[in-house]
Amino acid sequence: LDEELGRPHVEVFDDFDETAAASASLAQVYRAKLKADGRSVAVKVQKPSITRTIEIDLDLAGWLAGQLHQRSATLRPYDLPAVVEEVRKGMLRELDFTNEARNQQYFSFSNPHPDQVFAPAVVKELSSKRVLVTDWVDGSMVGDTTLPKEELRRIAENGAKSLINQVLVDGFFHADPHSGNLIISDDGRLAFIDWGLV
Repeated sequence: LDEELGRPHVEVFDDFDETAAASASLAQVYRAKLKADGRSVAVKVQKPSITRTIEIDLDLAGWLAGQLHQRSATLRPYDLPAVVEEVRKGMLRELDFTNEARNQQYFSFSNPHPDQVFAPAVVKELSSKRVLVTDWVDGSMVGDTTLPKEELRRIAENGAKSLINQVLVDGFFHADPHSGNLIISDDGRLAFIDWGLV
């Protein structure tokens, strides 16, 4: 984090909680406050050396796909080396958080219903290839909410309308909208987080 910021994080953040609020295969997310304006933010930090580990795994998968392609006439029509190469491109793109920041900003710009669904605002000046800083979303994960059924139905309809608009109108859509990437904000809106795959 300090390396990507170019200075100690204590110069940028107050109340930096060193216990991760969320963790995934590529990164961990921490809650903090910006010294500049006191705003609560989510600080997504890529795990050290993860790029090299993934490149090694992808090289191994590529070698295996090549062997299967050469040795199995049954599998040859599936062109496994091309499939692995497409996965490689997507994974390496996802490892660059500047792409995720751009995706999130584009969605925010093109979203016709920010009163119903949104993506947290990116703090661009603190975000980089291995760190993404966004507004913190107060709320509950979709699977953990205790809201009444009518309210959940309204939120689900808004989410479905948004996804239909993303796919069929914009042609630019959140490609990983599972319950861990959806937060119901305290103001009743649906927040799409983790824009690494679009």
